[in-house]
Amino acid sequence: MKKVIDQRLIDYIKQQLQKNISSLEIEKALVGVGWNKSDVDEALKSVINPSSAPLPVSVSQTEGSFSFLGIFELLKKSWQIYKERFWKFIGILLMQLFLGVIVFVLITVIFLLGSSLIRINQGISTTNSFQTFLLARLSPMGFPLIVVAIIFLLGILVIQIWSQVALLTEAVSEAKLGIREAYRKSRGKIFQLFWLSIISGLIISGGTILLVIPGIILSTWFSLSMFVLVAENIGGVSALVRSREYIRGHFWGVLGRVLFLGLPVIIFSPISNLITSFFKEIKLPFIGSVLSLILSLSLVFLITPLIIISLATMYRNLKALKGEVVFAKKSKVAFSLIGILGVLAILVPLFSLAILSSINPLKQMSKAQDVVRKSELEQIGFALERYYKNNSQCPLTLEELVAQGELKEVPRDPKTKLPYRYERLTGSNSCRVCVTLEVGGLTCFDVPTTSSGGVLPVSPSPTIY
Repeated sequence: MKKVIDQRLIDYIKQQLQKNISSLEIEKALVGVGWNKSDVDEALKSVINPSSAPLPVSVSQTEGSFSFLGIFELLKKSWQIYKERFWKFIGILLMQLFLGVIVFVLITVIFLLGSSLIRINQGISTTNSFQTFLLARLSPMGFPLIVVAIIFLLGILVIQIWSQVALLTEAVSEAKLGIREAYRKSRGKIFQLFWLSIISGLIISGGTILLVIPGIILSTWFSLSMFVLVAENIGGVSALVRSREYIRGHFWGVLGRVLFLGLPVIIFSPISNLITSFFKEIKLPFIGSVLSLILSLSLVFLITPLIIISLATMYRNLKALKGEVVFAKKSKVAFSLIGILGVLAILVPLFSLAILSSINPLKQMSKAQDVVRKSELEQIGFALERYYKNNSQCPLTLEELVAQGELKEVPRDPKTKLPYRYERLTGSNSCRVCVTLEVGGLTCFDVPTTSSGGVLPVSPSPTIY
């Protein structure tokens, strides 16, 4: 009896052969995502030599022919790819670093030269380049230089995204591409990945508003969206939806694998802080900084490629497991609505902050308290004058004003709840009560008297300064 072949294998092999990918690379890719080697060999024979082909079968007949890769199997297959393409990934990362450094140096040179020219032409005394740009930001020379600096900063952003796309392209490719080819193929997907990052971030933020758990669910669903976008060349929202469809039915498995792969990143920061703190304690901060830098470079150049390859392998595995997926338009609508929540999550706090900044409630509260202080200052001052008129001297304390019926109670500062400062001036038959305003500082009310004890004429507005 002839062995049957999964129709998906035949269709996939035909597509790859049309792209001029060798049989060996096709076999390695299929085995790498869980297909049985003998099944792949039979399918290759059936496509290359149709006369000897077994009968193809539908997807439903072979649903159990392979399964979702376990963590250790995933790492095993990813490690194999990692060893084969290690220098390709290192080359892409070094290229990213090299281009970023060049642009950064150019920005620094422009910044320093521009600030020097501005200082010479405008006579600005400060030697701080950043302050120079701030002082000259509206000048004819300052504005173009700032624009150029912004353009170079955007250049750094493009380089970072381009390199990330190149890494993803190399990871999802079934054949070795090489550094130049990876960058060439990823050139048209820079903006797509940037847009995907924005909308996924907004949607996850919108889910987080609904509580933390929806944010975790959405993050897991979208964990393969970058690979979908790069490998299948589809739009941002479509990549998100398709990633969700691939992960459907394997949510906990994917979440567990993503967390496991992220462990090096999670534990990096505490270890780096411990190393830095330890060497700072023993008075060797330079060694601590060097070791922390080495740890950072190890994470970037050694661990990051393995994580990316593992996620790419999981993507290929789930794609082969699911086959062609079809999703409804309502999924896009639902994600778009959640994304709107994400936009609101960012804009509402910013808008609220802008309103609060313009209103400045703390300043308004301080002004209101100062109004109370001034009013109570006048109240105490008039009571002191009445007391003096009746007793020909100032009271020893403000409590005497209450005992004489001039005040119902001694007012206190509305904020500190402490009595206002009262003093009898030595060397003269006079007294003073003072308050400290939050906007205006110390303000006092003097009760004017003569050396013989008579009350001086008091103007309709008492002396407050």
